[in-house]
Amino acid sequence: MQNSFERFNEIQMQASAETFAEAMMSSTMISNREELHRWLIKEILASEPSGLMAEFGVFEGKSINLFAEYLGRNGLSIHGFDAFEGIEENWDADRLKGRYSRKGKEPDVASNVQLHVGWVQDTLPGFLSANEGKHFSFIHLDMDTYTPTRFALELLVPRLTKGTVILFDELHGYPQWKAHEYKALQETLPASRYNFIAFGLQQAAIRILA
Repeated sequence: MQNSFERFNEIQMQASAETFAEAMMSSTMISNREELHRWLIKEILASEPSGLMAEFGVFEGKSINLFAEYLGRNGLSIHGFDAFEGIEENWDADRLKGRYSRKGKEPDVASNVQLHVGWVQDTLPGFLSANEGKHFSFIHLDMDTYTPTRFALELLVPRLTKGTVILFDELHGYPQWKAHEYKALQETLPASRYNFIAFGLQQAAIRILA
């Protein structure tokens, strides 16, 4: 007999699959996270990007260094935002506030990565002011929970342009999917402004249409 956690998980996983089924039919689907990242950054580079590149939620630096490797071949750089103090609010029953903390210690990153250390609420406004008028070509949102993701999106939406790609690291495919990145996306960006271009097991990438 299922307990309440198991039943909840089953219901939410089914709801996630049904919500994204149509978008998945017309998108590239890659189950391996690193392969998805490689495919996506190659797609972005093929479009000859001219805007800013940024990752929100750097943690140990694995994904930002992969992006930086490909970007560096084209003389491009990427900005990384993280407090390195773990997630700032509870994510689910097993991942509570402070999980994934590096106790403020920055990871080793490539030379074409510029880190902005601190909570995104403290670092992003100043960064945008210092880069007034610049749009984004690529954004990787990997802060896991609703509050920082919603905050970042609210500030980033005015800097999106046709062709901007946003990769969400946990948009779907886990029990709490409706409460975090998906909720932040729903509240900040009308569905008419983007289409889905790729899916991983929990990741999803969108491209801005206008």
